[in-house]
Amino acid sequence: MHDTAYVIGQKFLELYWSEDFESLLEVGSRNVNGTLKDFCPDGTSYTGVDIEEGPGVDLVLNDPYTYPFDDDSFDLILSSSCFEHDQMFWLTFCEMGRLLKKNGYLYLSAPSNGKYHGYPFDNWRFYPDAGLALEAWAKRKGLPLRLIESFTARRKGDIWNDFVAVFVKTDIEEDLSQPKLSSALSDIMNIRTWKSEELVEFCESPEDMQLIQQLESALAEKEKRIAELEDQLAVRNENFKPQELVAKDIELPLEFNASLYKERHEDLQRMTDEESLQHYLDHGKGEGRICSIVDSRHAFIKFSESCSSVLEIGPFFNPALSKSNTNVKYLDFCSTTELEERAKDIPGADLKAIPTIDYVWGGERYTDLISERFDAVFSSHNIEHQPSLVHHLNEVSSVLKRGGRYFLAIPDKRYCFDHYMPETNLAEILNAYLEKRDRHSARSVLLHRFYTVHNDPVRHWQGDHDEDPFEFYRTSANMPSGIEPSLDEIRNSNGYIDTHAWFFTPDSFRSICVQLKKLGLIQGAVERVYNTVKNSNEFYAVLKF
Repeated sequence: MHDTAYVIGQKFLELYWSEDFESLLEVGSRNVNGTLKDFCPDGTSYTGVDIEEGPGVDLVLNDPYTYPFDDDSFDLILSSSCFEHDQMFWLTFCEMGRLLKKNGYLYLSAPSNGKYHGYPFDNWRFYPDAGLALEAWAKRKGLPLRLIESFTARRKGDIWNDFVAVFVKTDIEEDLSQPKLSSALSDIMNIRTWKSEELVEFCESPEDMQLIQQLESALAEKEKRIAELEDQLAVRNENFKPQELVAKDIELPLEFNASLYKERHEDLQRMTDEESLQHYLDHGKGEGRICSIVDSRHAFIKFSESCSSVLEIGPFFNPALSKSNTNVKYLDFCSTTELEERAKDIPGADLKAIPTIDYVWGGERYTDLISERFDAVFSSHNIEHQPSLVHHLNEVSSVLKRGGRYFLAIPDKRYCFDHYMPETNLAEILNAYLEKRDRHSARSVLLHRFYTVHNDPVRHWQGDHDEDPFEFYRTSANMPSGIEPSLDEIRNSNGYIDTHAWFFTPDSFRSICVQLKKLGLIQGAVERVYNTVKNSNEFYAVLKF
């Protein structure tokens, strides 16, 4: 017996059983994954009949259409998941009607859909009018069985839609019992009661056909979308030039230049190249010594400007690249007008510097918004705001030419207001990827609200980080101020709350990107990571795709 047959049978016994009843007959009582005997009231005289021996069977019928009982023997007779196997169920129905006492109830449940399942045969399925047909057949045979209610139940965990019908044995033509079962269940259709022959919650198609229609509709939408994409591809192919899909190669400076390192630092000039590298790894890196041509934001931007075409993400009122000397286009989640309105509230913001936004991003795939491909993508202090690092890197990859680069200016958590934040690890990155996160977690928002410190890189390089907020808030006496408004903001927000999601150092960013590449989750490989120099709060990275 499947799940819905079991549950609806239980509900029938709860609603229709009377204290005056004493006897119950179950037709097809052999326990196959459950039997309605489980729900018989205490003290009931239960009899289970079937054509085979087995658990739950009190009597094996020699003739399945003739039962060895007197007329009017049972107060209640029920059969669940049996009639579809009965070769002549109309004879069985009349035999059940003969055995039912006056004013007793007959309960029938049988599938209206589903796969073949022979026990030993599978012959019939029952549609919404089956209850009326059975009532008419009983009347023809002189049995006063009246249909109280019938309906079809929607599926739950299994595949079956049950046709359910309840009959009463009475000569009264009017004022039958109230339909109790259909009014107690919600997930049913094609409801009929003795009060009206019109079907309520009418549904022409069985649920199998409904699902097929839904799938066909979804498939048609997919095929339509494929046709649209094929048309777009055909247009692109007409104008296709192979060289346009390969990025112009440029030579990037080394991360560590031994000659430059020694030249910039007098105390190192007598060292060999190998000794200078070892000195940098042991001391110079932590001291923020310059070791590369890329020793500032200006120097880093210069190399991205040399690319033939660039997409800058999130320029706001201070774009790194200018259209006057670079073939650049801008992507932001705000339009130019919206950026101008936001910038009005920011002290020192230069509204004249706000660029014309070429692509206003609303959360869609980059390729649905952008048809062209770029030699490079540039973003400054943007990567740490991405809810899912993996998805962002793959979106960037989708608008780059083969061999294209992603230039990133990234805050170094050690020298900005994120100083005390725990360094981002691979597990957190993978968790956001698996959750398909498109907005920040409450944890990220609350960390930013309560655990940030000052943002002066010079002070951080001097070792002045302010008091550790994690340590400060470790006791209940130091409850973060503004915690209730922050909680309310998160509870009531239906959209995106901006914050830092990730906290990197040059080494941790390199390591995570290498790991993601090994896992096959991103296409880009780390080409360069230029370490943070003294009194700066950012480092620079280049991924090549």
